[in-house]
Amino acid sequence: MSAVDKTTHLRVMTWNLWWRFGDAWRERGRGILSTLTALQPDVVGLQEVWGTMATTQAHQLAEQLGMHAAYAAPSLPPPPEPSGRPDQAGVEVGVAVLSRWPILTVHEHRFPSRHRPEIVALAAVLDHPRGPLHVVVSCLDWEPEPAAQPTDQTRSLVALATDPARDGPLPVLLTGDLNAPPTTPKIRVLTEVMWTPGWPPTGPPTPGSR
Repeated sequence: MSAVDKTTHLRVMTWNLWWRFGDAWRERGRGILSTLTALQPDVVGLQEVWGTMATTQAHQLAEQLGMHAAYAAPSLPPPPEPSGRPDQAGVEVGVAVLSRWPILTVHEHRFPSRHRPEIVALAAVLDHPRGPLHVVVSCLDWEPEPAAQPTDQTRSLVALATDPARDGPLPVLLTGDLNAPPTTPKIRVLTEVMWTPGWPPTGPPTPGSR
């Protein structure tokens, strides 16, 4: 089998890493690294990433995987206050991107939130061989019920991802934990404006389908 041409195919993941919740977060981290090593993605959007003054989970993963990383905070959910354990104290919750290619620029965009004073969406530009590759990573508010109306936060995310400044030869990759089923009004705001599925939501493509 010939190697996949990385200039024409993208292997993209999005993954909520569940911060440092639970007693086994270190063991879970080793499983995350093992999975990423096996799958060899080109671009990964990460949510619930832990970050300290010294380093972040994303940068540790990037170093071990031979990738590039960018991180931004705050994100959702809020870290426990007071912290439940010493290894949670002073540790922020953020979002991040891992990239096979160098990261040219990173911008943090502030959104309103019901659960924190504000949260960020991370917008990065990757140095893809075919031109700038724009990636947006976010984690949206969870709603109290499926029928909740779309939030200003969701509309802000749409405006960010569809900004004409991000037009170019490559698509904008929007990755995130949207915290809502696809049939909710909040998600329809996204899908009606910018959704271009790589395959049906029931699963990956069958051989020869692309």
